[in-house]
Order: sequence, then structure tokens, then C-alpha cells
Amino acid sequence: MGNLFADDCWVPHNIIRDDFCLTVKQTDEILSYIHDNYNEIESEYNRIIDKSEKERRYWSDRNKNRFEKIGKLQMKSEFELIKSKLKSRQAFK
Repeated sequence: MGNLFADDCWVPHNIIRDDFCLTVKQTDEILSYIHDNYNEIESEYNRIIDKSEKERRYWSDRNKNRFEKIGKLQMKSEFELIKSKLKSRQAFK
């Protein structure tokens, strides 16, 4: 969010316009709206970032034991063969 207006990370309008396939008028209107409502937009942006981080932590914690169990499982012999072939190919790179 700060990248749109920060002095050290400012993004030129033409890059925004090209990335989102916008017209010059649309880009100007959007940036004007963001500038006029920056505090509200920044607050909503931070709320979304916080929510996504909470969800990431939830799923990470929920799956932690499962991933540990999977990591301790014995690999089947046919997978061991495939794994050794992949390792030998990687050694040549």
C-alpha cells in the first residue's frame, strides 16, 4: 500500500496502468481516491493483512503434527528408487 505513495518506493503511473490494463483517466481517478481516503484504505489493508496472518498461523499450527507424522513415515521402496534417480540426475547439474 505504501509503495504507491512512499518517496523511496514510488511506482510510476504507467506501470500501474499497464499492470492493471487501465486508461489514464482510470489510473488518475483511482490514485486520487486512494490519496483522498488513504487512512481508511490503509486501515482496511492492515486489517486484511492481520486476518491473513492469523489464518496462516492457524493452518500452520493445525497441520504441524500432521506434517511431523508424514515426515517420520517410511518411504515405500518404489519411491526410494525414484528419489535416488532424481538425486543422481541433480548431481550432474
